[in-house]
Amino acid sequence: MFRAFGLLMLMSLALAIWTFRSVQKLQRLHELAQLTSTVRLSTLEIRKNEKEFLTSEVTNEDFYTTQSSPHATQIATHVEGIRRSLDQLEHSPFLDPTASANAIGSLRSHSAAYVAKFDQLFAQLLARGFKDHGKVGQLRDAIHQIEQMPYPYDTVGMLMLRRHEKDFMLRRDLRYTEKFDEAFGAFRTRTARHLHAREFPQDSIDHVLSLAHAYAAYFHEVVQAEQAIGLTHDSGLLADLTQEAEAMEVAAHEMGDQLQNRINQAIRFDLAMLLLLFGAQIVLGIVLAFVFSRKLTSRIRVVQDRIVALAKGKLSASAPVSGEDELAAVGHSLNQLNAGLQRYAHFAHSIGQGEFDRDFEKLSEEDQIGEALLRMRTDLKNIQLEEQRRSFVLDGVSFFSSLIRQQQDDVYTHVLSQLIKRVRAVMGGIFVRQTDEDGRPVLRLESCYAWDRKKFLRKEIYPGEGITGQVYLEQQKVVLTELPADYVQVKSGTGGARPQCLLVMPLMTDGVAYGTMELASFHPFEPQEIELAEKVGEALAVAVSHLHMQQNSATLAH
Repeated sequence: MFRAFGLLMLMSLALAIWTFRSVQKLQRLHELAQLTSTVRLSTLEIRKNEKEFLTSEVTNEDFYTTQSSPHATQIATHVEGIRRSLDQLEHSPFLDPTASANAIGSLRSHSAAYVAKFDQLFAQLLARGFKDHGKVGQLRDAIHQIEQMPYPYDTVGMLMLRRHEKDFMLRRDLRYTEKFDEAFGAFRTRTARHLHAREFPQDSIDHVLSLAHAYAAYFHEVVQAEQAIGLTHDSGLLADLTQEAEAMEVAAHEMGDQLQNRINQAIRFDLAMLLLLFGAQIVLGIVLAFVFSRKLTSRIRVVQDRIVALAKGKLSASAPVSGEDELAAVGHSLNQLNAGLQRYAHFAHSIGQGEFDRDFEKLSEEDQIGEALLRMRTDLKNIQLEEQRRSFVLDGVSFFSSLIRQQQDDVYTHVLSQLIKRVRAVMGGIFVRQTDEDGRPVLRLESCYAWDRKKFLRKEIYPGEGITGQVYLEQQKVVLTELPADYVQVKSGTGGARPQCLLVMPLMTDGVAYGTMELASFHPFEPQEIELAEKVGEALAVAVSHLHMQQNSATLAH
């Protein structure tokens, strides 16, 4: 089963890898298509800048002055862009090496030839010149020299020569060069005859004729430059330039068509492989689903039966589990759940028997049932402790109430000695309110336990004096856990020790304080011990109150 699923996962991985590879290949082919599109656009931009150069720059005097052109710069930039794109296309593994090499080589050679032809055209245009520049400038200088010479010449013939010159410049027709040559022969003959008739020196005649020949020579040089450039777009460098540009466009389109065919082939092949892998995966998945579902159903029934039993509260021994798949993990989890529920049951039974100190650990940090059981144990334990405290206080109050009623003589000593035993004190004293010789209220020590009797014999404390006097005056109990170093020590045959906790409380009833009671211990007093001492103090206060009432009644009777 695991091998079958492993095969299915392997096929899924192969499908994912093939899909990823196909996407990468198509993306790369798309990038190559963008490169070919860039090459096509660059060829169009080259033709555009070529036309703008020929229509605007050739008649722009700044071009001949600076010998530079932004259109020529743009053409060079686009040709360089084509070269870089071809370098990338040439090293691409996705193109047919033979077909792509032919197209790339053709485009590379034609682009280089185009640049060479354009550079020649650029140089020829500068050499031909315009207005005062180049050969045209020399031609104009020669005409001005003839017109400004001090000798007579055939002005009608010169006008005819200028006419043929301009007609050639406008129409670029070689017939006007022939007419120019015929007119020049007549102009030279008439000018020489005219100068001889006027008896000009021979050197003057030769000078005039040399200027005329220079003019004619410059004109023919301009004609030759125009022929080299191209009298029409079908001749000269213009024809060569057009031929190379068209060849570039044809090569770029051919390369684009080849790449598009390669893209279409790649799409068809990758799609067929994806469909094949996907179909095989579906068939294998159906077979595996059928086989696995039968095996899975039987194992699920076993797990279901155990869950139903647990849902009914039936705990049983752990069942054996085989395998390492998810259902095996569920079986292990059910065994753990069963063992955990058994632990819960044993622990709950122990709590019911009052065994609150039984060890118990939660199954995990997220074990809410275990946490609830621990909280229940804590709550029951606290309830038991509270009940013990309450019983301690109630039993103590009942005992001391009975003791106070039964003891008529020396009640303070009996109460103090019993109270000290119950609250685990080591010393204590009871002070009752009396009046001194001057009629002032004073607290007298009526009973003490484990106290230095010599020191406290006939002990008297006035209200507000020391801790005892302040407690009486403020009618609030005081519990001290840090006693001063000079506090009374408890002495025995082997030495003495100072108590660690002191409890001083007023003897009050109905808001009236009748004295104080002081208890000292080696350990802090528990809350129930303090509460019992307070209840005993109230009972003593009631007894003192009755005693004072009896004393006052006896005094009034006498």
